[in-house]
Amino acid sequence: MLEIARQLATAIPLTHDPDLTVRQLFVLHLLSQAPRSIGAIAEELGITISSASGLLDRLETTGLIRRVRPERPEDRRRVICQLSAAGTTALTDHLRLGNLRLEVLLAELSDDEVRLVEHAMELLLGAARQVIARAKPTSPDSPAAE
Repeated sequence: MLEIARQLATAIPLTHDPDLTVRQLFVLHLLSQAPRSIGAIAEELGITISSASGLLDRLETTGLIRRVRPERPEDRRRVICQLSAAGTTALTDHLRLGNLRLEVLLAELSDDEVRLVEHAMELLLGAARQVIARAKPTSPDSPAAE
C-alpha cells in the first residue's frame, strides 16, 4: 500500500503536498479542533512528552504551529500549542490533495465498483469502531462493567 501511495503521489501531482509525516498531520488535525497542551498531544498520540516535544519543535520550526503561554502567573510553566495560519493551510492542502487523488481513482471505476468500495469502507469503519469500543476502559459505573 505504501508503494502504491508513493507511486500515486508521482502519478497525480495535483498540487503542492506539504512534506509532513503521519504524526505531524495527526497533530495538525488535533490542533485544528482545539489548542492543546504538550501532555494532551502526547497522550493522544500514545508517545512520551519528550517525543511529543520534539515533534512539536519540528512543527514550530516550520511555522505550522505556535506555542503560547497563558498570561496568568500561576500558569507560567503551562504551554499550549495552537495551529498557525500556515498549519491550517498545510492541513487543508493535504486533505484537498487526498480528496482529489481519490476522485481520480474513483473515476476509473464503474458505478458498481464504486458501490463495492463504499460498502467495503463501511465494513472497515464498523470494524474500527468495534475495536475502539473494546479498547476503551470501562468505569465501575458503566453498564458494561456489570
